[in-house]
Amino acid sequence: MRRKIRDWFLVILFALLGIFFQFRLMAPILKDRLELNLIVGLIIWLGFFKNETEGALMSFIISYLLGAVSGVWSGVYLFSGMSLYLLTQFLKERFSPLKPGAQLLFSWGLVAFYQIFLLFSAGIFVKKEYLGEMGSGYFLLEIFINGIFSVLVFHLFNQLDNFFDRIPEALETRKA
Repeated sequence: MRRKIRDWFLVILFALLGIFFQFRLMAPILKDRLELNLIVGLIIWLGFFKNETEGALMSFIISYLLGAVSGVWSGVYLFSGMSLYLLTQFLKERFSPLKPGAQLLFSWGLVAFYQIFLLFSAGIFVKKEYLGEMGSGYFLLEIFINGIFSVLVFHLFNQLDNFFDRIPEALETRKA
């Protein structure tokens, strides 16, 4: 139970920090030309390393927060985030990249799916052609950078899990 609470706390905290970093720090610097998205890597990680119920609930909350803070198309981030989670769950059984190079290629594929799905969904809900408006250079650069961020998120959360698992029992509180 303690591990589940810790996992929920870390995932939600990282998501909130990632959303803040993405929308409040990086968006003004990049002038909304690129969308550096740390949340995509987190949703992919949840799809691979959490059970279906817990991962789906965390992904739903994170996608909802991302959409609520973005102030853009209502429900598009939620729809795209949950679609990414479901695709990751589907592919988890068929392909599980263990090496960093394979994780990077896999992340690029999933990020490309997410980006295309996000723009396609925005076009459906808003009735506008976003894929044609965005330059292909920026689109590919977003996929490239967000794929690298995804692998860094994998590494960070796997290291955090290992760190907390190594805390000796002597440091934990004991019941009398």
